[in-house]
Amino acid sequence: MSFGFSVGDIILVSQLAYKLYCNLTTGRRSAAKDLKELEDVLFGLRCALDHLSKAAESILSTAPDSQDANAVEVRHKLDAMVNSCGATLLELDSVTKKYREAAESAQNDVLGDDAEGVSAVAVSTRPIKKRSLAQFKENVRVNWMKIRWDVERKSLSEFRAKLQSHTDAITIILNTLLWSATHRIEVDGKVNAEKVHKLQDHALQSNTTLLQLVQEIRTLLLPRGDAPSPPAPEAPASMPSTQQPETMHNRRFTLAMTGGRRPHHRFSHSISPHYNSFALMATSPTPDTCIPDISASFGPLPIPLNDSTTDRAADTHRVLTRKPPLELPAAIAELNIKRQSSGSKVFNEYLQKHLLPSPPSKPQFLTLEVPTLLQLRDGLNYIFHPLPGTTARQATLDRDERKKEVLRWTHGLEHLLDCWIAEPISVPLDAKGEKQAKVNEIVELLVDMNGSIERCDSKTRRLFYQSTEQAEIDGVLQKLQTVTKSVRVMKEVEEFEDVRDEWKDSQNGG
Repeated sequence: MSFGFSVGDIILVSQLAYKLYCNLTTGRRSAAKDLKELEDVLFGLRCALDHLSKAAESILSTAPDSQDANAVEVRHKLDAMVNSCGATLLELDSVTKKYREAAESAQNDVLGDDAEGVSAVAVSTRPIKKRSLAQFKENVRVNWMKIRWDVERKSLSEFRAKLQSHTDAITIILNTLLWSATHRIEVDGKVNAEKVHKLQDHALQSNTTLLQLVQEIRTLLLPRGDAPSPPAPEAPASMPSTQQPETMHNRRFTLAMTGGRRPHHRFSHSISPHYNSFALMATSPTPDTCIPDISASFGPLPIPLNDSTTDRAADTHRVLTRKPPLELPAAIAELNIKRQSSGSKVFNEYLQKHLLPSPPSKPQFLTLEVPTLLQLRDGLNYIFHPLPGTTARQATLDRDERKKEVLRWTHGLEHLLDCWIAEPISVPLDAKGEKQAKVNEIVELLVDMNGSIERCDSKTRRLFYQSTEQAEIDGVLQKLQTVTKSVRVMKEVEEFEDVRDEWKDSQNGG
C-alpha cells in the first residue's frame, strides 16, 4: 500500500492507528506491560495524526510551483513521513493479525463447547466430563497462543520505538509549521506597515497645504536650535502685500496655520482702520512680548483691568441683577398640592393594575450549591465509611440516608461539570495550565473512588453501586471524559466499569 501525501491518506493512517489501539485495548486488564505501553503510543500517534490532517490543508493550499522553497520541502518531508508511518502500522497489523484471529477462533470454540455442555445436561449423565474437556481445550489453546506471542515478543518493543519516533517527528513538524506561520505573520505585518507609511507620505506630498501645515507644526514643537525653520511660502500674485507671514515670539505664522484669518488681539478694534500698521508687531524689540508699543501711532491705550477688578465687577453685576423668588398665592399653592397627591394616587393604581407582580424569592435550601473537588473528595471519605452496627430499624434508616448522600454526591459532580461546560470559550492564555490542574484533580478523585471501592466491605459496595446506578453515574462519567479529554481519566473510568462488571458477575453467579 502506497501512501501519497494528502489529507485523505493521513486520515486513513489515523484510522488504522485507532483500529490497532482498539484491538490492543480489548482485554486491557489482563494485558502485559508491553501491550499497555504500545497502547499508549498508538493513542498518542492517532492524536498527532489528527492534528497533522488539519495542518496539512494549509500546506496543500500552497501551489507546487510557488516561490516559497520551504513549503515545497515541507511537502516532500511530510510525504516521506506519512509513507513510513503507514508502512509501520501495516506491518504491526499483519504481525498481530494471526494472534487476533487465533484468539477469536479459540474463544468461539470455547463458547461452542460450553453450549454443547449446557445441552448435554438434559440428555447426558456425564456433563462434568465434557465441561472439563472444554476447559482443558481452552487452556491448551490459550497457552499455545501465549507461547507463540512470547516467541515473537521481541518485535513488540521495536514497534513501540518506531511508532514513538513517528509521533515525535510529527510533533516537530507541527511545531515548525507553527513557528513559520508566526514568522510569516510578523513579516507581513512589517510589509503592511511600510505600505501604510508610504501611502501617508504620498498623501502629504500630494496636498501642498497639508504638508506645509505639518512642517510648521513640527517646527513649533521642536526646540528653536534643533531644526532650522522652513522657508515661508510665497504669496500668490493676487494677494496684497499686507498679507505677509506674522511673527509672534520670534515664530512665523502663515495663513495655512491661521485658517486664512488674522490673529485676534485685545486691541484689534482700535487699530482696525489702520490694518496695514499690524506689521509693527513683527518688529517688536522684546521677543517675549506679544503686544508692541504703538502709542506713538494710535495714542494712549486704556489701562487694562486686573483680575481682582474684573471679579468685583462681576459679583456686583450678579447682586444687582438677582431676581427675588416668585411667591405663589395661597390658593394656587394649595391647588398644586392637591394635584400632586391625586396624580400620585392615580399612578400607584395604574402600577397595581397593569404591572405583573414580582416573583417570590427562591428559598436558600432549594438552591443547589456547586461543590469543589476538595469537597467531593471529602464526601468520598464519608460515604465509604462503614455503617454503625445498631438495631435493625436504625440500620435501615442509616442505609436509606447513605443512599441519599451518594445521590447528592453524584449530582454534585454532574453539576460541577455543567458549570465547567458553561464557561466562556474565549479565555486567557494561562487557562490551559488551569485546565491541566483541574484534570489532575479529577484523576486524583477517580483514583480515590476506585481505591475506596476496593477497600470497602461488600454491603457498602452494594449500596454504592445501587445508588450510583439510580443516579445514572455512567452518563456523568461519559460527560467527564468529554469535558477533560484526558487518557488518564478514560483509564480510571474503564477501571471503575471493569471492577463493577466483575462484581456484578460474581454476585449473579453466587
